[in-house]
Amino acid sequence: MVATKVKRRRDKLSPRPILDKKLLLAELGSREIKLSELQLATFYQLLHRCHYPDLKTFVQQYYNNEDGSSSKGQATYSDIPTRNPVSSKKKNLGRQLPRAFLDFLDDDNNDFVTITSCVQSKPTSKDGTTTKMAVQLQDGHFIECVLMRHVSEKGSRATVCVSSQVGCAMGCTFCATGTMGIRGDLCTGEILEQLVHAGRILEEETRKRLSQNMD
Repeated sequence: MVATKVKRRRDKLSPRPILDKKLLLAELGSREIKLSELQLATFYQLLHRCHYPDLKTFVQQYYNNEDGSSSKGQATYSDIPTRNPVSSKKKNLGRQLPRAFLDFLDDDNNDFVTITSCVQSKPTSKDGTTTKMAVQLQDGHFIECVLMRHVSEKGSRATVCVSSQVGCAMGCTFCATGTMGIRGDLCTGEILEQLVHAGRILEEETRKRLSQNMD
């Protein structure tokens, strides 16, 4: 009897995660859209500072900031510090996103979205230090991501344990993931999305604490 070979490669992602730099640059290259390393870094920093909105909303916010109609709290490329800037004018000119790239982001048919996964459950331990997220990928597979909070007199910090694969090849019977076998690797964007999910949980907790302090 021949054992069934486990499929290590998953189906092609569609839509693709915008956080995957390799996939994004490949698509931009096929469309002959030029983007410098500085502009790409600016895009990702702005996306982070805007809390990862959908791409159409990001483009609208970007144009609003350019024409001076931005609302309070929205980030612009002029807010992002650079190393040894010669002048703020030169810094901003180098960081402006090309119109062709913005049109690409605004295109419904670009096959990219900000976040391709979603958190289906996020139980937190009784002591409040650990949150285990069950993250569903766009192809229906589930992965685990764990947010750990560390509080001490010297200060607080958080660490995140992310998944890089669907399933596991170890086969440990005490582990639900291990019993799945190996299903395939995550792309870079899917790994980074786990950090976004963890960050949103921390942001929500911060807002709740601030609201309680104001009451």
